[in-house]
Amino acid sequence: MKFSSAVLLISFVTLLSGCSKNSSSNNNSSDISSIIQITSPTPASIYFNGSTLQVRGNISDPNGLNSAKLVIKANTGVLLYQTESPTGNVTYYNLNWDWPITGITTSTPVTLTVTAKDYNSKLISKDVSLTLID
Repeated sequence: MKFSSAVLLISFVTLLSGCSKNSSSNNNSSDISSIIQITSPTPASIYFNGSTLQVRGNISDPNGLNSAKLVIKANTGVLLYQTESPTGNVTYYNLNWDWPITGITTSTPVTLTVTAKDYNSKLISKDVSLTLID
C-alpha cells in the first residue's frame, strides 16, 4: 500500500508542476510586436540629388497590420518626405516606396524611419541613417 501511495503522490506532484504558468514565456500573439526589415537603403548609403531613393523591405505582425509609414528627415529636423500606406487586413506587407530626391544643395545627413501600426494600435519603428548630396 505504501508503494502505490508514493506512486500516486509522485504522479500528482508531476501533474501539478506541468500545469504551472511560466510568466516569462507568453505565447499570446497579441503581445507580439511587428517586425520591420529594411533591405534598401542600407545604413550609411549615399544618394545624389536627382536620383530615386527606393525603400524596400517588409513588415510582419501576427495581429494584423493597419498601416505603414515612411518619414525622411534631415538630422536638423527638417521634414523632407513622408508617406503612409494602409496595409489592409494582412499579417505581412512588402515595403515598396520610391522618393525622387530633389532640392538637396549640400551634403545632408538624414534619417529614414519606417513605422508600422498593428490592429491593436501598437507602433514600432526602425531607422536607417544615410546621406544625401548634391
